[in-house]
Amino acid sequence: MESKNEELKTKLVDALTNKGTSFDGPAEVFAFRDITLLRGLYMECATGMKMSRGVNCYAIAKREYKLKGAKKRVFEQLAEIMKAKHGIDLTGLVAKLK
Repeated sequence: MESKNEELKTKLVDALTNKGTSFDGPAEVFAFRDITLLRGLYMECATGMKMSRGVNCYAIAKREYKLKGAKKRVFEQLAEIMKAKHGIDLTGLVAKLK
């Protein structure tokens, strides 16, 4: 079981660093969605642009994870959730926004 978690963690890190990878199974797809949501929220905080025409990542993160606060605060909270959930250290990404 531990090797499956390590494999997923490696795939998520590869996805974050633009190395390219494939995800099979619902758990991996949902994990990738979490990371995509986090990266989209990062973009919204850094540039002010929205990731889509409809509901933005900020609103999705607040709704799904019951978070409160401004965009940067929600991003920090979401990064902590992702670290606990997937075991990926995102402090470098958080530091870039400060």
